[in-house]
Amino acid sequence: MDAFRSKKQRLREDLRQARSRISISFDLWTSPNPCAVLGVIAMWIGTAGKRQTTVLGIRRVYGEHTGENIGSVILELLREYDVGGDQIGYFMLDNASSNDTAVEFILKELCPWMTPKQRRHRRLRCLGHIINLCCQAFLMGRDCERYLAKLEKHYQRGDYAKVEELWKRFGCLGRLHNLVRYIRPTPQRRGEFTTIIVGGDLAEFDRL
Repeated sequence: MDAFRSKKQRLREDLRQARSRISISFDLWTSPNPCAVLGVIAMWIGTAGKRQTTVLGIRRVYGEHTGENIGSVILELLREYDVGGDQIGYFMLDNASSNDTAVEFILKELCPWMTPKQRRHRRLRCLGHIINLCCQAFLMGRDCERYLAKLEKHYQRGDYAKVEELWKRFGCLGRLHNLVRYIRPTPQRRGEFTTIIVGGDLAEFDRL
């Protein structure tokens, strides 16, 4: 515990001495146990002029996944590290509407002088998440969200037979997914796959 407290104090000092504002990214997911877990990342420019990125915390979230509830967990964490409103930069998050509310909640508490427009300006949207949503919609069609919810439920239950069956409904894409998922888990399967593929008809791609 002493080592943890020492490193936490060092991080607190690094954040205090940041040469830029401190930007925040966070995401909420369900662990295999299953528990609602919130991961919070901080990004800033350090005293040496280099970009710094660190995990501020991984916290369990109790109750509803509302923006206010998520925001209160993050606010508590920021206060643990003495990060004040004048230090806060931007929030880079996915498109969930609860994230809009969470950022609004945090900034109202830390930066009461901000106007609604200024608070909205600090909320950025993750391009990677947007592209991922577009690809899912393109590949899975209109029922994308329903299928993803079913897949998540089966994954959480460990019912991989149903996961494979559901993926098969997507035709070639689903079968390719199941093939990759079968090959990747063990080095033996990867090795056998390499033996079959390398030097074959697709040898021009061996170095990719």
